[in-house]
Amino acid sequence: MLEIQKDNILKNYQTKNLIIFKKLKEMILDGQLKPKQRIIIRKISSNLGVSETPVREALKMLQSEDLVLLNHHIGYMVNDLNISKVKNILVIRFSLEALAIKLSIENISKKEIDELSNKIREMKNCLKKKDCVTYGILNRQFHQIIYRSAKNAYLYKLINDLWDKSERMRSIFVLVPSAIKRSLNEHVALLEALNRKDKERIIQVFEAHTTNFFSSLDKYIKKEKNQTLTIG
Repeated sequence: MLEIQKDNILKNYQTKNLIIFKKLKEMILDGQLKPKQRIIIRKISSNLGVSETPVREALKMLQSEDLVLLNHHIGYMVNDLNISKVKNILVIRFSLEALAIKLSIENISKKEIDELSNKIREMKNCLKKKDCVTYGILNRQFHQIIYRSAKNAYLYKLINDLWDKSERMRSIFVLVPSAIKRSLNEHVALLEALNRKDKERIIQVFEAHTTNFFSSLDKYIKKEKNQTLTIG
């Protein structure tokens, strides 16, 4: 059920569209709405206390971003992950990230190390609470701190642009919850290596991290269900 308060749906028609669009998009990106899950317009409009029109408009906007598709037999549903497209993006992104990590070894500051330590504490708390959604958000924030410390604005922008294009991968921690513990251990190892400025260990941990991410993707593919889920 959508967590949008009726008071937040303002009278302005366009605002209603955007609020619903942003909320649904975020729920798709973080995995609360899963691939192939049905989205029933009537139930959403009823939950929000709005007409079906702004909901339909929001879904059209999501469709233009390939996040939902319209099946004329069952209605709107969350689009499946395009694994081939995502893997092509990740190959490039991970290569740039490896470069950024190497540059960060000599440039990372004590303040940034402390920021990474704080993120690790938050991520451990997510693991304890089994909060896969927040973990996915913290995961990107953790990596951004490292790549920012490389002190190369062009490289940092390229990585972030590619991350935006593969943002649905944030949902992997919801789709494959078992990936969180392994991911957290790799983040801890990466932080320890950065703190010691151990270049060989850093590269080793990052390569294992990327390999395991692809493994999680493959695991999702294997366990993917054919049944269609329904929300409302």
